[in-house]
Amino acid sequence: MNVISIVGARPQFIKLAALHRALTKRAGVKHRVIHTHQHYDPNMSAIFFKQLEIPEPAYLLDLTDRTLAANISRMQEGITKILAEEIPDMVIVYGDTNSTLAAAQAAKKLSLPISHIEAGLRSYDNSMPEEINRIETDKISNLLFCPSKIAMENLVAEGYGFDKVIFSGDVMFDAIQYYLPKAIGSPNLTNTFENFVLATIHRESTVQSPKALTQIVRALNDINKKTRVIFPVHPRTRNAITYTGEKIDFDLVEPVGYLEMLSLLDRCTLVLTDSGGLQKEAFFCKKMCVTLRDMTEWKELVHAGVNIIAGTEYQNILDAFELASTSHPSFEHNFYGTGNSAEIIIDAIGRLLAT
Repeated sequence: MNVISIVGARPQFIKLAALHRALTKRAGVKHRVIHTHQHYDPNMSAIFFKQLEIPEPAYLLDLTDRTLAANISRMQEGITKILAEEIPDMVIVYGDTNSTLAAAQAAKKLSLPISHIEAGLRSYDNSMPEEINRIETDKISNLLFCPSKIAMENLVAEGYGFDKVIFSGDVMFDAIQYYLPKAIGSPNLTNTFENFVLATIHRESTVQSPKALTQIVRALNDINKKTRVIFPVHPRTRNAITYTGEKIDFDLVEPVGYLEMLSLLDRCTLVLTDSGGLQKEAFFCKKMCVTLRDMTEWKELVHAGVNIIAGTEYQNILDAFELASTSHPSFEHNFYGTGNSAEIIIDAIGRLLAT
């Protein structure tokens, strides 16, 4: 079985790591990686490959353009050329980034089978690029691997059949079970932090909105008066915060690798984030999460009371933080499988290719 995975951003590297470990245990499997370079900062790319024990990509695209449309077009062009030469048995795409959709479209043009890992998620907000990416990728994929039962229900409601829709569970749960003990056992700078909340902001819709960013910074400043706020910040977000002119009264730290982030999750008291992946990782680490968006794809976490949707308004964030600080919900929910999602995915791909 000749399989090619296509990735380009941090959450995809984590999903890839879980799948790659499982693939290496299978005889007769050739697995290679195309890296679109969507995240080109070394702290967001190379360090993750090293920490996650993923082999160097067989192909690395060179995206020198910085406009969104140009990058997507060049991704698709570069991926198409590689896939036309390789003709893999299966193309695997992950999540909902621009790399995801560009890869799926390239594979579709060549009539290559596509597996979409983390299919079926819906925010029902079509203003989000991620929503468009996941919907369009689901439409053209041959196998749709759902991380949750709600994701499955979304696809069934949209008319997809059970020949394509598979509840695999979440490969990020596979990953965190494997890497969290390593993170806890590895000395790093995050081990010096005590009694803090962990905050991250990275979504384009937030970073590019001075109003939203100003409200979030003011809320974090006030939260920091009660509990220390640690904020690993990407340079783009740092620059956007600086542009607002708001004074920063919490701790900005440099971007961290995956193991360091898991260490922070393990040690923090709760999480404030606009990241979809970090919402789940907070749940896996049994930490309350305040989501700095108006909606989430992980609705089961909201229903379980472990995730509070705050949006980006100052007072709403403070109110959600107070509620999260005093909440004691159960984290004993089996939303995302039992940690063998990668094995389920590989078995299903094998069955499809055998027909």
